[in-house]
Amino acid sequence: CYTLSNTSFRQRAEQADEQFESMQMENTEDERERVQREYGEVKARFADLPALRHTVCRVLHIEDGLLEQYTTVRINLQAAKKGEGTAEGTESLKSAQDTVQRLTEAERQLQEMAGHVRHCGTPQEFSESGPGTTEAAAFYNRETGEILVNDQYIRQYGRNEEADIRHEMGHAALDILTRRTGLFEGLLLRTSELLDEAIPAHQLPGQERTFRELLVKQGHKWRVDHNWPILLERARQQRANTAEAEALAQEWYEDRLMDELLNKYASWVERGRPTDSGDPEQIALFRHIEDTMEPGEMRELDPQALREADLGERGRRIAEGSFQFGDDETDAAADGGGHGAAESGMLDINTKLIDLRRGIEKVRVFADSFPEFEKTIRPIYDNFDQTHRMVQQEFQAGRATPEGANQAIKYIENKLDPLLKELENIRGEKVSISKAGAGGKKDWRAIFHDFNFVSIMDVVRMFKQGWEDLNRYWTRRGDSKQASLGYAITKLIPKDTPYVGRLQDEFLRRDRDSETKEVNEWKEKFDDFSSYYLLRMLGQVRNKDQAKAIFMLLTDRGRMEWSNEKMWDTLNALSNFSMPIHACRNDDVLRDKWLRKLISDIWGGQDLYTTWRQANDGAVKNGKSKFTAMVDQLSNIQGGLERELINQLVLWEDKRTGRGASTDLNPHLYEEILDYSMRNGKMTMEGKLFYLVRGVAVGLLSIDRLRTMAGETSGILSRYPWLDYFYKKNNTLPEVQALNKRLEEPGKPFDYGPKTTLWLHLEVMRVESTRERISKAISGVRAENLDHEDVPTLVSQADWTNIDRMTGMVSGTREKLSPEAVRNSYTGFGTKFKALARLVQMEEDGVAQFTDRDMHEAAKAIVAYIHMDNIFTRNASRGDRPVLTWDHIDNGTGPSTSNLTVGKYRTPQNDFVFNVVQESGFDFSRYTHINAGNLIRRENMEHPEESDRTRYTPTQQEERYEDARGLMGQLQKTIMQRPDVVKKCLKKFADHFREENYADRAEGWLTEKNTQEYFASRFSSTA
Repeated sequence: CYTLSNTSFRQRAEQADEQFESMQMENTEDERERVQREYGEVKARFADLPALRHTVCRVLHIEDGLLEQYTTVRINLQAAKKGEGTAEGTESLKSAQDTVQRLTEAERQLQEMAGHVRHCGTPQEFSESGPGTTEAAAFYNRETGEILVNDQYIRQYGRNEEADIRHEMGHAALDILTRRTGLFEGLLLRTSELLDEAIPAHQLPGQERTFRELLVKQGHKWRVDHNWPILLERARQQRANTAEAEALAQEWYEDRLMDELLNKYASWVERGRPTDSGDPEQIALFRHIEDTMEPGEMRELDPQALREADLGERGRRIAEGSFQFGDDETDAAADGGGHGAAESGMLDINTKLIDLRRGIEKVRVFADSFPEFEKTIRPIYDNFDQTHRMVQQEFQAGRATPEGANQAIKYIENKLDPLLKELENIRGEKVSISKAGAGGKKDWRAIFHDFNFVSIMDVVRMFKQGWEDLNRYWTRRGDSKQASLGYAITKLIPKDTPYVGRLQDEFLRRDRDSETKEVNEWKEKFDDFSSYYLLRMLGQVRNKDQAKAIFMLLTDRGRMEWSNEKMWDTLNALSNFSMPIHACRNDDVLRDKWLRKLISDIWGGQDLYTTWRQANDGAVKNGKSKFTAMVDQLSNIQGGLERELINQLVLWEDKRTGRGASTDLNPHLYEEILDYSMRNGKMTMEGKLFYLVRGVAVGLLSIDRLRTMAGETSGILSRYPWLDYFYKKNNTLPEVQALNKRLEEPGKPFDYGPKTTLWLHLEVMRVESTRERISKAISGVRAENLDHEDVPTLVSQADWTNIDRMTGMVSGTREKLSPEAVRNSYTGFGTKFKALARLVQMEEDGVAQFTDRDMHEAAKAIVAYIHMDNIFTRNASRGDRPVLTWDHIDNGTGPSTSNLTVGKYRTPQNDFVFNVVQESGFDFSRYTHINAGNLIRRENMEHPEESDRTRYTPTQQEERYEDARGLMGQLQKTIMQRPDVVKKCLKKFADHFREENYADRAEGWLTEKNTQEYFASRFSSTA
C-alpha cells in the first residue's frame, strides 16, 4: 500500500526534495510581492474552476484542502517577511513559492482536463492506447493524462457517454491533485490506511473477509485486474529481479484499486449512500470507509419504547377520535382573574401545541445528531409530525373543541414521552465523557491524524527534519531541536533499535520544554492577522503549537467562537479522542465538556479551557466597552442604532458568502448596541428582540452570548425582562435559527415587522416567568428606570392592579412614568388590541382559534386600559399621578406614535372599550359614583362632538377611583363571559386600531395578510 515502502512515493519524494533544494530565491520585498501576486491569481482562478464541482472533488472536500494550502502560503509569507535576512525567512519564502507552484500546476491541469478527451474510432485503437482491453467504455491513461473513449463499445451497448467520461474525469482529477502535482499527497496516504487486515462490518451474514480481500474481489468486478498484465510487463522493464518486479506491479495495482475505490465511493455518496445495492460487498467497503472516520459501537433502541411511540395510521385515528371527548379543565377560565392562579387554570391550546412541537422536534434533532439511528427514528418523527399537524389544523379550523384538542395532545404526549426518555438515555451513553476512550492513533495517524490535504513537500520536510534530528542524536547525543514530530516518528521505529527508548524520552522532554517558545513565536507571526482569518486558520492547521497560538490570540481578543465546527475538527485531529460532532452541534453543554477534554488531552492542564473561556468572556466585555461612546452617539441619531445593526448584518453576509470580511465588521459592536438598548430602553421592543435572534441565528453572535445576556449575572434581565423567554429555554442554536426563520419578513431579511410583533404579544408575553419578571420590573423604585420606548409593551401586558402601581409615585412628587412614557402608553394597547382583532379574523378564516387564554388577555387589557385612561385624563384618580392634558392628547405626539397625535391612538381604543362595556351587560347598580356612561370617557369616532371632556373636581375623581377599584375584578369576569361581544367589537375596530409606530408603514404593520403569514408558520419547527 501507499507508505514509505512504496517505490513510487520514494521516487517522487526524492524528486520533490531535489527541486526544493535547487530553488534559488532571495527573500526580498519584491520577491515576496511576486509570490503574493501569483498566489492571489491562482486563488482567483480556482474560485471559478468547473472541475471543483465534480463529484469526486466535492465528496473529498477538495475546496477545504485548498483553504488549508492558502493558509500555508499566508503563514509562510508572513514568516518570510519577519525573517528577512535569515535562513529561516528564505526557507519560508521557498515553501510559499513551492505551494503556489503546485497550486498553479494543479489548476492548469484541471482546467485542461476536459480538452484531453480522445475518441477512439476502433476497439483496437482504444485497447492499444492504454487499457489493454476492448471491453471498456472509457479509460483514463495515467501515463499520458488522456481520457480515452471507446466509441464502438458505447454505441454497441447503449452506454451514457457523458456519464462514462465524467467518471474517468474523476480519476483524472484525483491523479492531478495527488500523484501528478503532489498537492494533496495526504489523500493517498489516508486511503492506504484502509488496506490493512481490518474486517469491515455490514457484510453478509457469516462473512468476515478483510478489507483487502473485499477490495481485491471488487477489482475483478470493476475490471481493474485487466491492467495487471500491462503493469507487470512495465515493472519487468524496470526491475530485472522477478520478485522486485512483481512487488512493484503489485504497488501500482493497489494504487489503481484505491483510485477506483475513491471514485466509486464518491459516486455512492452523491447518490445518497443507498444500501439496497445488488452488491453488498461493495457497500461494505464504502461503509467501512465511513466507519473508519468515525467508529462507534452501535446501541440498540429499546423495542418497548419504539412500540409505544409507533403512532402510525391507527395512532392518528385515535388522536383524531380524542376530539369527541371533553374534560373539565376549563372551569377556571370563566373566572377570568388577572392573577397567575386564574390564568394557570385555563386551557391554552396554542401554547400546548407549541410545547408538543418542541418535544417532537427533539426526535428529529436526535436523528440528525446520530445518523446511525436515522432509518429507525425518521419514520417515527414523520408520524408524530403528521399527527401534530392534524390536531393543529382541526383545532384551528374550529372542528375540534379545546377540550378535545387537549385530549388529543395528551394522547400524543403519552406516546412521545417514553421515547424521549429513551433517546436521552442513548444520547447520554453515546456522548459520555467518562466512558470515552482514546482512539489509539497508530502508524501514520500518529504523525498526521487528519492529513488528507498534506502536500508531498509537507511529508518530505516532516521526515527530513525528523531523521536529521535522529542523526544528530546519534552523533552528538542530544543537540536535536525538532521535537514536535520526533516523538511521533520514533514511536514507529522498532523497539530493538539502539537508543530508541532514550530517544523517545528525549523528544518528549524537548517537546514540552520548547512549546512555550514555539507558541509565542507563532503568536507573533499571527498577530497581524484578522480575527476572522485566524478563525478560518484554526479550522485548517494541524500543528498544535500554531493552534494554541491562535486560541490564545482569539481569546485575548474576545473573538473565539466555541461553536466553530472546523475548530472542532482541528481538536479531533490533534487529540487522542474524537468529539461527537453531530451531538455537540445540538448540545452546547456537552460541547463544552468535550472541548475541555480535548484541550486538556492536547496541551495538558485540566483548567486550560476554563482559563481560555474566562479570558474570552472578559475580552468580550472590554471589547464592548470600547464601543459604548459610539453607540451612545448612534442612539441620538434617529434610527442610528437599527441602521448600524443592519450594516453589521450585511457585512457579515458578505463575509459568509465569500465577498470578504470588512474591517468594520465587529461582533462586539453588534452586541454592545443590543446590550446598550436593553439597558437604556433604546429602539423598539421588537427591534431589540429581532436583531438579537437574527444575530445569533446567522452566526454573527454566538449562542453563548445569548445565554450570557439572558443569564442572571448579566444585569440585563432585571431591566429587560423579555429576555426571560431565552432563560433556560428556547436557547439552543437550532431553536433560535428556527425562530429566526419564522420572524423573517418576505424579501426583507434585515428588517423586523409584524411577525415579530405578533410573536412578542402572542408568545413571548404568554410565558409565565416572563410575566412575573415584568411585574417585578414595574414595581417600586425599579419602575423609574423604565424607558419610554419599553413602556408600550409593558402597559399592554399589565393588569389593572399593575397599572395602578405604575401610575403611582416613587416618593414625593417623583413619578414612575415620565411624560414621554405616559404619551407612549396608548400605542402599546393599540398594538395589543389590533393583534387580538387580527386573531379574531384568523379564526373566521379557519387558520387560528381565539382561545380562552386570548379571551382572558382581551378582558384583562380592556379593564387595564380603562383604569389607565381614567387616571391620565382625571376621570377617576386619586393623589399625585401622571396626567395628560387635552392639548397633549389632541396635538402632542409620543416617541412611538410617529407623526400621529396621541388622540389618533386613544380615540378608537376608547370607543372600542366603551362599546364592549355597554354591551357586556355589567350590573352597575351596586355602585354609587360610576355607571355605564362614565366608567370611561366616551370617544366617538363617527361623532367627535360627543367626546367627554368634562372637568371633574378632585372629590369626584377620588369617588370614582374608589368605586372603580372595587368593580374592576368583577367587570373583567363579566367581560370574560361575553366572548361574542368582545370578538364582535374587536372585528369592528380591527382596521381602526393603530399599532406602535403605525405611521412608519403606509398600510400599518398588522395587516390581515401579514397576520396570515405569521400563523402559517406559528407551529412550524421550534428546534
